[in-house]
Amino acid sequence: MNARGTSRLRAFAARLRGLLRGTRHDEQFDDEIQEHLRLLEDRFAAEGMSRGEAALTARRQFGNTTRLREDHRALQTLPSIESLWQDVRYALRTLRRNPGFSILAVLVLSLGIGANTAVFTVADTVLFKPLAFADPDRIVSFGSVWPTRGTRSSGVSLPDAMDWRAGSSAFSTLTYYRRSRRAVIVGDAAYFADVVRTSPEFFKLLGVAPLIGRFFAPDEDSGARSVVISHDFWRTRMAQNPDVLNTTVQIDNRAMVVIGILPQGFSYPHGADLWHLTDAVKKEYQEPRATVSWSVLARLTDGVTIEQAQAQLTPIAERLEQQYPTTNAGRSVDVARLQDFMTANAKPTLFILMAAVGVVLMIACANLATVLLAKATARTNEVAVRAALGAGRGRIVAQLLTENAVLALLGGAFGALIGALGSPALLTLAPLDFPRLAEVGIDSRVFVFTLAVSVVTTVLFGLAPAMLTSRVDLNETLKRGMSRSSVGGMGRLSRVFVIGEIALSVVLVTAAGLLIRSFVALNTVELGFKPDHVLVLDVSIPGESARAALFYRELLADLSTAPGVVAAGASLGMPGRVASGGSYWIDKLPDKFTLNPFAGVYSIMMPGTLRALGIPLTRGREFNAGDTADAPKVAMINETLARREFGDQDPIGHTIIAGYDQEGPMTIVGIIGDVRQSSPLQLPNAEVLMAYEQHLRATGTGLRVLVRTQGPPEALESLVRTMVRARSTSVPMRFSTLEQSLAEYSAAPRFRTILVSGFGLIALCLAVAGIYGVLTYLVGQRTREIGLRMALGATSGTIVRMVIREGAIAAAVGMVLGVLGAVSVTRLLGTMLFQVQPYDPLTYAGGLVFLSVVTFVACYIPASRAARIDPLKALHVD
Repeated sequence: MNARGTSRLRAFAARLRGLLRGTRHDEQFDDEIQEHLRLLEDRFAAEGMSRGEAALTARRQFGNTTRLREDHRALQTLPSIESLWQDVRYALRTLRRNPGFSILAVLVLSLGIGANTAVFTVADTVLFKPLAFADPDRIVSFGSVWPTRGTRSSGVSLPDAMDWRAGSSAFSTLTYYRRSRRAVIVGDAAYFADVVRTSPEFFKLLGVAPLIGRFFAPDEDSGARSVVISHDFWRTRMAQNPDVLNTTVQIDNRAMVVIGILPQGFSYPHGADLWHLTDAVKKEYQEPRATVSWSVLARLTDGVTIEQAQAQLTPIAERLEQQYPTTNAGRSVDVARLQDFMTANAKPTLFILMAAVGVVLMIACANLATVLLAKATARTNEVAVRAALGAGRGRIVAQLLTENAVLALLGGAFGALIGALGSPALLTLAPLDFPRLAEVGIDSRVFVFTLAVSVVTTVLFGLAPAMLTSRVDLNETLKRGMSRSSVGGMGRLSRVFVIGEIALSVVLVTAAGLLIRSFVALNTVELGFKPDHVLVLDVSIPGESARAALFYRELLADLSTAPGVVAAGASLGMPGRVASGGSYWIDKLPDKFTLNPFAGVYSIMMPGTLRALGIPLTRGREFNAGDTADAPKVAMINETLARREFGDQDPIGHTIIAGYDQEGPMTIVGIIGDVRQSSPLQLPNAEVLMAYEQHLRATGTGLRVLVRTQGPPEALESLVRTMVRARSTSVPMRFSTLEQSLAEYSAAPRFRTILVSGFGLIALCLAVAGIYGVLTYLVGQRTREIGLRMALGATSGTIVRMVIREGAIAAAVGMVLGVLGAVSVTRLLGTMLFQVQPYDPLTYAGGLVFLSVVTFVACYIPASRAARIDPLKALHVD
């Protein structure tokens, strides 16, 4: 365009400003627009277009006269509801004219906001919502701590708790309870149920009222054998019988009378079915002070804080250490809010997931911001016209942010839908021991969160592009269509966004890699036994112990010869479910008695159990049918105990004193291989194995029957059930497999690994799309330069390397920053990793190599397009 045309454009801009100052009338506006369009047509015609193409291009850039006239009138007024509505309508028109971009933007935002909404829905219920109890923040839970050993237990000693209650004024009410799975008979049907033994103050402390009947009276004697049942148990096991009060329920062969039903939704402890009074503090049965297996709750006195309560209990614990050094040495007490205690295990996982989805949202916003910057190229002329009409920079930014807000709100609406559908999916993946999962649901708090996230995303992805787009040189833009400086500024800002995306992706991918390696290690660790093809039957025999011993002996004999059965055994616990533990002494008791409750674990089993579990016998013999109550007592030990106590000596023939009853020494007759008894996460402990029939008085009548099968374990459930029913119709049964039982230990790691890996993959895809989009945009802006290089002799390979170098530099900077961020963040995963260090070099290297490969692919595609540019056409482009 010549100097005359440029001066005419500048004069046109001056006339538009004069129009806003009132020196022109609206009737002249259409003529001014038409004159400006003619000038643009002349410009495009001078570039080689036909007059028709030039006219069409000019109108596409600046829209029709009616729209610009409406915008002009809106810009003459101060911001108001009407102007806001005008901005919204214009934003909707803009999005409708660009359906591809609009759908992509809403999809990207929906994924980011939806992931955040789904995770927040679960986290809000589990971590932040108050418990459904009266004044829940004043309910505290107690724990036992050993500061010198750095260990903590959620259980406490009941005699200690009685001393805390007597010596402290910090609590208005204190209760204690212990839960266990028990055999329950209702009518002619037998079940396993979660039974809670507690004190009369339990329901009063929690502030719950019965749906039907009453709760325990403050002075009610435990001998009354009253029982309170949950609403679910009443509905599923008692057919919601309205006349349920005063009916009889048998718990471990003890007749209990139903006195009350809890309201629907109450479940504390989680999953409990029945509550009855305990006799643990009666004079005829004093709980040993060394036993730390009771849960204790208390309600703080008005005006007392948790810190003050802790300050009162610490001196009492110190006094008990001095008074009972054998049992209380090194043991203190810890007080925590009940909700914090309940969510302690779930909190780290949920915080990690919230951080992961936050990173995904940030990457989504950065990705969308790069797209908006690319679109800004086509909108600069439009912004210039608005500026010429008198719109200030703030007014233009407001219009652009309104468009972004519309996008964000649409993304938030679809994100809320994704969150509503995604939160139930999270619940199916969540570990069964996650607290309060039954309470999870969409409510007003979730919608407020989604709206807040939508507003934040508007600023995150919209502010920088809007500010840069609004910074136009009016004269230069009207002359050339867009300034070089603006192109350069947008390119630099796009690179910044890409660097941020890559850095955040490195952090998330590295965290996912560590969790994946940890999960693989957990599932491939050497357990010391073979969990596959083992059917597990929980069973409890009513009646005397002698009857139970005969029942198990006959059942195992029949199972051992059944088709499809490799071996059958029974034990009180099993790998991953050790029954108990305590002290042991070799050959004789010490002259001075000391107690160490962490010396080793105890296992009770019947003949055939080792073979059923696939545990090797390394020396001696295992239990056989001759190890009855009348025979000399025998025991087996594992290799860890043998090495610890005997060194290179042979343990066979020595005696060991241990067990539930400590009736006398047991002769060691065999040594077994080490087994991870407590869980796959913990190394083998010293283990003492005892013969079931020689410890009937202490072990009760409930065992786990273990059946190793040739085929799928579930296929033998019907056969085993028939064999049990042939011997008794009042025996509760619960079937599972050993693999299912062990899967509970990997549930939380699996939950974390799947979700963080999924979010990491989404983040990586968004980051790769971002770098691809930026390079595509930059190639488009440098078409003339590339054409000139090729005309001067640059080869296709040179062009490819040049473009790839642009992306590689941004990716390299992002990876360096990402590694620094990962080093800072992944150390927080230390307690969640198994046999993998937070700074594992192999994981870091693998993540960087993977990112490098996908980044190279994202760079190569626009680079190969740039290499195919026709120099003649490129040099014709201004």
